[in-house]
Amino acid sequence: MTIRINGPDPIMFFHLPKTAGMSISYWLIDNAGGRWFPNPNTFGSKHADEKRVRNWLGKKEPLGTCVMVIRNPWDRCVSAWKYWTRRDLVKPMEFDEWVYSDWKLAEKQAVDYFLPSTQPVWLKYENLDQDIKWFEERLGKEFNSLESHNSSKSDKHWREYYTPELRDKVFERHNKDITYFGYTFD
Repeated sequence: MTIRINGPDPIMFFHLPKTAGMSISYWLIDNAGGRWFPNPNTFGSKHADEKRVRNWLGKKEPLGTCVMVIRNPWDRCVSAWKYWTRRDLVKPMEFDEWVYSDWKLAEKQAVDYFLPSTQPVWLKYENLDQDIKWFEERLGKEFNSLESHNSSKSDKHWREYYTPELRDKVFERHNKDITYFGYTFD
């Protein structure tokens, strides 16, 4: 969900799918005065990009500091497949079929959420225990623990799902994020 924390220097938390976004969103609401933006029932608000949020805000209200958690795209793809297929949100399919299917929501790249002039704060899912300290310092509140929401538990490491061809296909779809953030498959 897109979460807004008002104040002299507002924060807008953008939720990239399968990056602990729901867990962070609920923590921000429960502990830091965050609120759904614009509201949880507005079409497109769960994974809204900066352009959509700016349209909702209008010209008078500042966007504030933009924050997003990013995740290794190969890992995120496995998590998205597990989430969507286990919850019957798509027809049952094997992982290789998912990679070659039209999985638009999981395909959107983090760098495409923001306008070129915006300099967001990027927190890495892989380092979340450390990176979450950005919120602690900014808000003066401790993240003691995040309650898990929408978790996609796995019985094996994400790398084990990939053949060289599947690895390359995910690279094709997520090359901007992989290059920009320096992710590797190894």
